[in-house]
Amino acid sequence: DVCSSDLIGKEGLAFQTDASNNYLTISEQFTKAQREDASKELLTRLMPTVENMVQANPGNNLCRDILLRAYREASSVYLDLGDLARSLEFEKKGLKLEPALKNPQDAADRALRLARTGSLERRLGSREAGENTWREALSLFDQAARDAERQWSDDRQDLSALDALRQVTDWAAWTREELGDLPQAMRLRESNLRAAWELSAAARRL
Repeated sequence: DVCSSDLIGKEGLAFQTDASNNYLTISEQFTKAQREDASKELLTRLMPTVENMVQANPGNNLCRDILLRAYREASSVYLDLGDLARSLEFEKKGLKLEPALKNPQDAADRALRLARTGSLERRLGSREAGENTWREALSLFDQAARDAERQWSDDRQDLSALDALRQVTDWAAWTREELGDLPQAMRLRESNLRAAWELSAAARRL
């Protein structure tokens, strides 16, 4: 078994990280081809190897990033297979492993993952837990929006900040709708339209 801990673990760290990344790329290609069963089989064999690699190298960011990638891929695969509990398990593992936020896009991406986690919790019957997770996501959406607006105000050529703002308002509006806050959701939808228009106009000027 080329993915086994016995084989990969006997090699040096550089080989382990390269091999793990390559196998994850294969898994992602299987998923894109709608061959989730093949992805699941590959991830099942690979996951212990990557987890052991992180445990043996706790301060190595590359190892952590590979494990984070594996958790996210596993969450996606199990969701596609209809196994919501396993998808939620890996989603939560990934959230715990994420590094500190560096910019508005990082905050927006984490907030989106929290919103997805809340949806899984609700679908599995934990309505209160899911709504609490959604509120945590909304708080992070608000932070990302403020940071993106400040970044865009400081540099009107920074289209990444404006795009992050557009994404944040769209995702926050969806979350508000799910929580039943329709007036606030509508306000965010209008803000999203303005951001999209500004993004288009700014792109044309460059």
